[in-house]
Amino acid sequence: MTTDRNHAAAFASHEAHVHRVMIASVTHVAGSAVDELLALRPWLVKFNGARGLRSAILHAGGWFVQWHEGSAEAVEQGIARAAALTGHRHSRIVHRSVGAPVLLETLNIAALSNGDKATTMARRIYRIEREELLGHAMEPLEIWRSLMAPCRKDESSPLAPSSRRHVLAVTSGANESTDLVRSLALRYGVPVSYQRFAAGDRRAADAGAAFTDLPGPDAGTRVHSLSRGALLNTMCRLSFPHMQSLVLLLGERPGAAASLADGVVEMLRVTRLRPSVRLIVKCRHTSRVAQEALARLPGLAIDVLPGMGAAANASVFAQQCIGRY
Repeated sequence: MTTDRNHAAAFASHEAHVHRVMIASVTHVAGSAVDELLALRPWLVKFNGARGLRSAILHAGGWFVQWHEGSAEAVEQGIARAAALTGHRHSRIVHRSVGAPVLLETLNIAALSNGDKATTMARRIYRIEREELLGHAMEPLEIWRSLMAPCRKDESSPLAPSSRRHVLAVTSGANESTDLVRSLALRYGVPVSYQRFAAGDRRAADAGAAFTDLPGPDAGTRVHSLSRGALLNTMCRLSFPHMQSLVLLLGERPGAAASLADGVVEMLRVTRLRPSVRLIVKCRHTSRVAQEALARLPGLAIDVLPGMGAAANASVFAQQCIGRY
């Protein structure tokens, strides 16, 4: 299984070590905090580019979390910039270290929407600070994952993230994988969390994702929904510590199926993950096209399952992809 430290080496081997800092602050801005952040994107890209600074910024539960990597001087300037932001309170450094770089791009922006209050997010941040004080320092990528995709069932259990099964569903259609996650969440009476990813380049379309945690043995099963665009986003790719199963929901358009499979191959190649792959298909032709594309990555175990409508796909998914009835 690929660890977080191995991920750091896998994703960014262009520098041996960089300075790394993570800053958290409560935001009090009128309107959408994410929209305001996106409006600042050109300025943030220019600021970072001039200093060789790479940043990932998360908005969740009324908090901003800034992750900066670069030279000591660049990181210090990033900290100063964060302190000067208006509408932010209780700014605190939750992690600081020198180590392997992870961030590849000048700027990435992410948002989590799951109904959590600022106090819930604060407890997560204080827990990270407490672990740091006790000498149990987490890697920046581990911290990012715990805040971007928290385990809401039992956040106090350190075994929850490692014992949870991860099943990823992607679709060649518009919103079928998200509809699937919603159907599963409704069936088992659990909430859905929504994620949004944006790159520093304004020409790149924003990408969406969603996940839900289904009850079960240990920490249960987390089912992720990704759009085709999300497969191309580097921060979205970093979201998965491991993946036991990957499900492709294929429509009836061969071109879309091929594009989806190409994106999956690239994601698996970069992340070095090798899950079992299941195709839920409506059309033999699109199934063949997808399988030919996936064959470019040797060693994948691929099963083909019949698919119909969203409700039927949810039933097939529950029974054959995650072993639930």
